[in-house]
Amino acid sequence: MQLRNWKIFLDSSVLLAAMGSKTGGSYLVVTTFPCLISTAIAAEVKRHAPKIGLSADQADEWMRKRVSIVSKPSQIEEEKFASVVIDPKDVHVVAAAYFNQVNVLLTLDKKHLLTTKVKKALSPIQVLTPKELLVKL
Repeated sequence: MQLRNWKIFLDSSVLLAAMGSKTGGSYLVVTTFPCLISTAIAAEVKRHAPKIGLSADQADEWMRKRVSIVSKPSQIEEEKFASVVIDPKDVHVVAAAYFNQVNVLLTLDKKHLLTTKVKKALSPIQVLTPKELLVKL
């Protein structure tokens, strides 16, 4: 699998895991492959950064060094996926992955994003955990 040419979109759960542990799969993916996040994901990570012992500024600096940040999807773009996700707060993640034409959406959110419904709606985009992606390599 040639990932160097792929676009990988990250959910906030993957970024927070990467920031919190240098030994996990999330860290390996984020520091090895080109990854994208949206401005909404960046804001979410900064809000939750204190949970892993970082300030919002430290989280912002960490992200800016390692990922590309794209615009949040428009409300119209998000509406396309409103019926796909369980939690309306996750619509922006699915829409951003879709409208940025990525190859993979990485998440650790088994309850809301690693669902059959989301996977079908995003196909051919693969919705995986970092571990699943690394195993595919």
